[in-house]
Amino acid sequence: MLIHLSWSGGKDSALCYARLRQLYPQACIQLHCAVNESLERVSMHGVPLSLIEAQAQAMNTALRVIHVPAASDNSAYEQVMLDFYRQIQAEGCTQVAFGDLHLEDLRQYRLALCRRAGIHALFPLWKEPYSSLSKCFEKWQIRTLICAADLQKLPADITGKDYNPEGFARRFPDVDMFGEKGEFHTFVYDAAFFQNPLPVSCRGIRHQAYHYTLADGRRHTHTYAFADLVLSEAD
Repeated sequence: MLIHLSWSGGKDSALCYARLRQLYPQACIQLHCAVNESLERVSMHGVPLSLIEAQAQAMNTALRVIHVPAASDNSAYEQVMLDFYRQIQAEGCTQVAFGDLHLEDLRQYRLALCRRAGIHALFPLWKEPYSSLSKCFEKWQIRTLICAADLQKLPADITGKDYNPEGFARRFPDVDMFGEKGEFHTFVYDAAFFQNPLPVSCRGIRHQAYHYTLADGRRHTHTYAFADLVLSEAD
């Protein structure tokens, strides 16, 4: 059995990968990651493709990169993904896995897109309690950094710092401890399924504002802090 996992480089992707290995021990699990075509970075995470490739190498897992045109609208993104799903179908893959936890609208969007491509969508972590996910985080020795933070919810100085669910919840009790609404994103630099930890360092923080229009016509701006993560050079 071949399963393709939607991989962003963050904690939910890592938890999903570990759960898939647990549920389907005989399956071949491959990764795919969508990146901005011009920036070569994971959208909303700000992580460069080179770090995603380093993760796949540490996991000894095949990675497919999907280039999404810069400044494309949602229909262009959907077409790119549909083309990819149909391509992997032709190669024998019938299932795509996602690390979504609780957002029903996002799950329905993914289900609809997969149905259009004729491929089955898996959600191995769906509705799992945070207490259970936190235990899995430790069981699978997942180590992460916060790579992006919504500055309306969190201070910029947490960007580039280590994250664990319980510690985060104690410090920020009013913020979803798994960042389900995009409050923050993470980058995994080590786990039980890594052959070696990634020597990642943060060489700075950059701010970026996103402007969009709400359903009622009002303009809105969200500013995020992004960690400039790089692989440290060997001594």
